[in-house]
Amino acid sequence: MKTSLWLNDPEWFKEKKKMDMERPHKEGQKWTREDDIMAIELFKTGNYTHKQIGDLLGRSGEGVQRRLSRLDVWGTGEYIPPKRYGRR
Repeated sequence: MKTSLWLNDPEWFKEKKKMDMERPHKEGQKWTREDDIMAIELFKTGNYTHKQIGDLLGRSGEGVQRRLSRLDVWGTGEYIPPKRYGRR
């Protein structure tokens, strides 16, 4: 069964579908406490890159790097919200 309206899919559409299939399966989903704990533990071992941790968790390496920068990795492991200057 065809998945598009075209008789023959254009090349750009085939490439887009291929890229979408290669995206991490948890991309765009909220991080769970279990995800945070796993990312922190893998990071602390020093044996894994952000990309390798992302592959294990179904996320991108950049996403793992961003999330770890927002967690208290060497302390409680809790999320540290960004500081908002000038707001009350």
